[in-house]
Amino acid sequence: WFADKYNFSNSTIISAELLKNGNFTGFSNGKGYEFTINSEIVFQTPEDIGVHHQILKTDNNTYFVIDAEIEYHPCPEECDPEFSFLPIPWQGDRYIEINQDGEIIWQWSTFDWLSLSEYNPYYAESYNGIIEFDWTHSNSILYEPVSESVYVSIRNLSRVTSISYLTNEINWNLGNSD
Repeated sequence: WFADKYNFSNSTIISAELLKNGNFTGFSNGKGYEFTINSEIVFQTPEDIGVHHQILKTDNNTYFVIDAEIEYHPCPEECDPEFSFLPIPWQGDRYIEINQDGEIIWQWSTFDWLSLSEYNPYYAESYNGIIEFDWTHSNSILYEPVSESVYVSIRNLSRVTSISYLTNEINWNLGNSD
């Protein structure tokens, strides 16, 4: 199957899901899309919402996306001493649900709910000051309507987290917090 890359800012589109209506979801250059088999764009995420790794369409015609966000915090103890006294850019994740108009109707940030003491020391050791400290790096998101839960895979913390859609509280973590 071939997607016309010119419809996607002349870039490769990474397809994530075949939808019940025969369309696809996918992402390219930080944008999320729903598109037809003929590469016609049905939906595109707003400019101020980035997408990495996944866009998921729900049965309610909304979309869940994983968006990276940056906050400045002290470098973990494993960092090179050159960076130990500076706040550095930590890249976390924000999970967002948007409607057909591109409006945010639900969101959850790793910076609000996870402790900065939880991180992968490998990424702290390899931090070089050129790019962000890759703190959480989530790879997938799933909304499950029966339990009203959002499940996220947080690669750099080696865990899957279940989040209550109604309260934003963490239901459980699969994987140790250390």
